[in-house]
Amino acid sequence: MPKVKVSIFFAGNHIPLTDIAAKIGILPTQVRKKEDWPLASVLAGIAQDALVFSTDKAECTAVSTQLDEIQIMFTPKIGTIQSLIKSYALSVNIIVMVEAELGEYPELVLTRENIDFLSSIHAEIGFDLYINDST
Repeated sequence: MPKVKVSIFFAGNHIPLTDIAAKIGILPTQVRKKEDWPLASVLAGIAQDALVFSTDKAECTAVSTQLDEIQIMFTPKIGTIQSLIKSYALSVNIIVMVEAELGEYPELVLTRENIDFLSSIHAEIGFDLYINDST
């Protein structure tokens, strides 16, 4: 059965990571400062300060199951997130990571509720697919 993990990233330049995490009120899975990135990323201009919140990797038949977990945690925080986005010019990204055997993929469908949630926090979504071809 495929395994799915969903992460939400709040990123920006020179942002107060501790203050933002406190305002969101959820302990981040990872905190990464711009200076923690490889020098090449800093020089290329892609390094940013970031807070990451992730689900545990779990066997799922649909990616929406894991996205629902993020949505349940962060829906009560939408107003706070919208305010933080404006105050700190944050970007919000969702990454859906899928590990699967060849031919055994989860359903890659987002529910209307997922789409409404992503839209409400101005989030972009990306999919990282790791397919094991054991043949």
